[in-house]
Amino acid sequence: DVVCVQSSDPSGVGYVETANLDGETNLKAKRACAVPGVKSGVSNDPSAVTLERSLTGASIECESPNNQLYKFEGKWRGLVTDTGADLGVSVDNVLLRGSTLRNTGWIVGVVVFTGGDTKLMRNSVRSPRKVSTLERQMNALVLCIGALQLGVSLLCAALHRRWYLNEQTSSIRHWYLQPSGVWPDVDGAGATDYLTQLVRFLVLLNALVPISLYVTLELVKVMQCGWIGLDKSMYDPVNDVKCGVRTTALNEELGQVGCVLSDKTGTLTQNVMAFVKCSVGGRVYSADDGIDGAVHPGFVDLNLRDGESGVLLDGSSEGCAAAKTHTLAKSSALRAAASARDANVVAFLRHLATCHTVVPAVDEAQNNSSDESTAVDDGSSGAVFGGLRYQASSPDEEALVTGAALLGRRLLSNAAGEITCETHPPDGSTDHLVTGGRGNGGDERGAHVGLERCEVLAVNEFTSARKRMSVVVRDVHTGVCTLLLKGADNAVLERLAETDGSGEEIATVKSHLDEFAREGLRTLVLAQREVPKHELSAWLEAYDEAQAALVDREDALAEIAERIERNCVLVGATAVEDKLQDGVPETIETLRRAGCLVWMLTGDKLETAVSIANTCRLIDADGELAIVQESDFVSQGDTGGKINPYFLRDKSREAVEDAKRGCKFGLVIEGGALQHALSTDESQAQFLALCRASSGVVCCRVSPIQKARVTTLMKKRGGFVTMGVGDGANDVGMIKAAHIGVGISGREGRAAVLASDYSVGQFRFLANLLLVHGRWSAKRNREVVLYAFYKNFVYAMANVWFGCVSAMSAQPVFTTAAIATFNVLWTSLPTVAFACFDQDVSPATSLAHPELYRETSRYSNPRFLLDAFVWLVSASWHSMWCLFACLAILGDPEASTSDGKQWDLFTIGIAIFTAAVIACDLKVAVRTNHWTAFNAIAVFGSIAAWFPFVHALSDAWASFGVFASVAGVSDALFPEPRFWLAISVSVVGSIIPDAVAEITKRFLAPKDWHLLRERECIERTRRDRLVTRNGPLLPTHHTSELTVSFDDGDEKNGVKAEKSAAHEGRSSWSSCCVESKQAMRDRRKSRNPSYLDALARARMMEEIEPDWEVTNAELDEDEEL
Repeated sequence: DVVCVQSSDPSGVGYVETANLDGETNLKAKRACAVPGVKSGVSNDPSAVTLERSLTGASIECESPNNQLYKFEGKWRGLVTDTGADLGVSVDNVLLRGSTLRNTGWIVGVVVFTGGDTKLMRNSVRSPRKVSTLERQMNALVLCIGALQLGVSLLCAALHRRWYLNEQTSSIRHWYLQPSGVWPDVDGAGATDYLTQLVRFLVLLNALVPISLYVTLELVKVMQCGWIGLDKSMYDPVNDVKCGVRTTALNEELGQVGCVLSDKTGTLTQNVMAFVKCSVGGRVYSADDGIDGAVHPGFVDLNLRDGESGVLLDGSSEGCAAAKTHTLAKSSALRAAASARDANVVAFLRHLATCHTVVPAVDEAQNNSSDESTAVDDGSSGAVFGGLRYQASSPDEEALVTGAALLGRRLLSNAAGEITCETHPPDGSTDHLVTGGRGNGGDERGAHVGLERCEVLAVNEFTSARKRMSVVVRDVHTGVCTLLLKGADNAVLERLAETDGSGEEIATVKSHLDEFAREGLRTLVLAQREVPKHELSAWLEAYDEAQAALVDREDALAEIAERIERNCVLVGATAVEDKLQDGVPETIETLRRAGCLVWMLTGDKLETAVSIANTCRLIDADGELAIVQESDFVSQGDTGGKINPYFLRDKSREAVEDAKRGCKFGLVIEGGALQHALSTDESQAQFLALCRASSGVVCCRVSPIQKARVTTLMKKRGGFVTMGVGDGANDVGMIKAAHIGVGISGREGRAAVLASDYSVGQFRFLANLLLVHGRWSAKRNREVVLYAFYKNFVYAMANVWFGCVSAMSAQPVFTTAAIATFNVLWTSLPTVAFACFDQDVSPATSLAHPELYRETSRYSNPRFLLDAFVWLVSASWHSMWCLFACLAILGDPEASTSDGKQWDLFTIGIAIFTAAVIACDLKVAVRTNHWTAFNAIAVFGSIAAWFPFVHALSDAWASFGVFASVAGVSDALFPEPRFWLAISVSVVGSIIPDAVAEITKRFLAPKDWHLLRERECIERTRRDRLVTRNGPLLPTHHTSELTVSFDDGDEKNGVKAEKSAAHEGRSSWSSCCVESKQAMRDRRKSRNPSYLDALARARMMEEIEPDWEVTNAELDEDEEL
């Protein structure tokens, strides 16, 4: 971290970009300390000798290292200003590690913090480790399987001990089973022998816990992340942003989201601020409808670059990007008032052009272009206006300054403590001039364009606590000192002077502000006052002392600002519109239909938040609105204004009772009230009950830490899988606190994207991310986990069943080569293909029927354990059936090889293993819904590859001297019909029950996706038949949909479909080929490649699967459908 003392800019200013620190891409101005004897500028090259001489005996005394990016308190020791005061060092003088120098040749500075003491490293926190619900369920299942393994081993060891005791007293003894005396052979029934047998079974059954599951699951998740990133339906062509995946651990968690907590500005809205209305002199100005170009010629002729084309707009263009965005500039009444030099309007425009932190920078793309009419924008942030690019840390300030420029007051420079503005006639007569004289002005500029300069004496910066900012300026020409104040209405209106008529004026502005808020506009109130010189000089002395403070500088500056921000005169109010993004209302409605709670957490005022919530359908329009404010928590009367501890309890009880009666209402709570609601565990429980009873929740006027606390409350106490969605640095806490964090690539930098787990370009892409990819991943990955335990149970439990006929001797049935390759070669590819390609329904169906999402979002831990139990019972049956079927057929005394010898243990073990491999692979085939070439190759290729492996394994002894136990096994098994009979009986007996159970379940208790998948199959069959007969036909929208009733309380059946839906669907088919000539023309088109390409693109753009027209005759022929 460096304190700047010299810059290449003559005014000592250096511009930095802090995207690596806070995600902000707008340039920030850093100023060199006014060190005596050190001058900035290009002509003053940095000299170490000069700097050393000037800084001899000087030192910097500053705060201890901390993580506050926007705060620095320090001062120079040994250096004094011209007034004799200590030279202070503020955050405006410090360039932090991680910043990037822009539009500045060089800077020279003094290093104050290095290494781990820098603010960048102090803000480097370890990202929280996020674990999906499926992984926690899987870990619990592993513990259960471990306990089962121990229990089975204890039981088997006890049964072996009992057999051994019976062997000692039995009249018929197995004399050929003499112990070898070599450990771990058991030769007794003592405690040592019991523990030895226990260890042997533990080792034999260690495969019950599938270690390969973690590798397979991670591989599957990586491939699923690839599908998410490649999904074109989530690509944002406007910003050239595709869906980004920054983690592979939460794919299945996307399918279980129960609560979406979203920011408003830049997330639900576009964060493209449009200056649309203002209140000046008790009147509201807005854009005129149908403006007459003959009366006001050329007003939209502005030297502003079109953001899409990158070309300067000519004088007749009405497509000026700024004029289209900031529609207030089209107000003929406001322009007329500005032309007539109305005092209120002039003060209003001067305030907009002066009270801000906007830094205009030269647009190099325009200046370096020989032909200005063909200059191309470089893509940097900020509006390009009159050859300057306005760089603002806030889009609101950029909108206000640009709007003032459109109305004839253009900001020219803001550097070296001076603000320079050009005044132009608002009638558009000088709109062709380039700001600052770099254009074709000539003598014409002098007649119509003027300059206004003011000296900036002090800046009281905006903070979340103050909710306002102010500047103290001195007019260079008149010498008048003025305080310019702007901020939130509640922070500015209370600082207005009480004069005659001020009450009526304030009431009028308040009514205008309420009107703006109801329209969803962001509002600011402007005020000013002239400061006497004697008051200003005393105040500046206190201001300089506060600037040099080393402790609590921010509080000291706030206190100093409070002294001068008083007795102001109202100037006006601004209304900036932040439009909703495309598809936001539809997306929120879709998510709510999917069973997700959607909450909005914003720092905007209550009226604005409610208006946006109603517009985006977050709150039911037909429901009531419950508003909770901080004043509700304060008791009146006898308690003397103390906190009322019973308000939230009573409110929550009332809400729960209303919800039981079927009443719908939305909850709106302010930040002050939220502070009380989150104060104690009891209040948190009551607040959570209140939120559960409401249909939608809006938290307004909340701070970033409150966003994180609400998210944590829903995460830990609400029992929901939460998703935090935001686009700015103030949303990082919420994004990190949620189970899943999603960053929106917006105008507020990349801080939210860098802290997120997933990133998208628009809020509407969340529907695809959750309802399609999230649901698929949840179902697929759950199958992967259950299948991994299933297949290991199949071959591991065979050893237990074999113990029933081998005196529980812990003798393995399979050879080590088969065991080592079971998971890697023979059963892994089918499950990987399944997890990557399986689809129960198409993406269009998932989006058209968001209720399908409830199947995965409401999947509980008990349900998972129940499904795991069913899978393991099935695995136990498969292993037992395969073992005993092969033993019965191949182990019969009359069964023998071609040379008359009976098959040995490992030969029969290979047969059992073959049946287990085929049964496991076909298990995947039975559960596959969407077949692709990869699925077919993975399933049947794995089965086919097993037999050459057995042949190579049987020849390994002769070729390499290994695997003697299975030498010649292929020659002994493959030619024998009994072997193939054993395999057929084993596989059929294993798979048929599963297939019958699956079919029965679909007939007797079909789920929602079963019905919709059946509809897809019927439509696809009809379409294929029509294509075969008549060639490709143009798609037409299906006007009749399958009627499905989703019952939240019926978790068992999921959904119920009306039986008449299929018959109603048939009646919707209409004729497509009225004349044979039209049919021939369609067939000619079908042979045209360009037509086919256009048709394919049209089908891809359809949100639902298109239907196909058929003739009445074909309906009669297809009656069996």
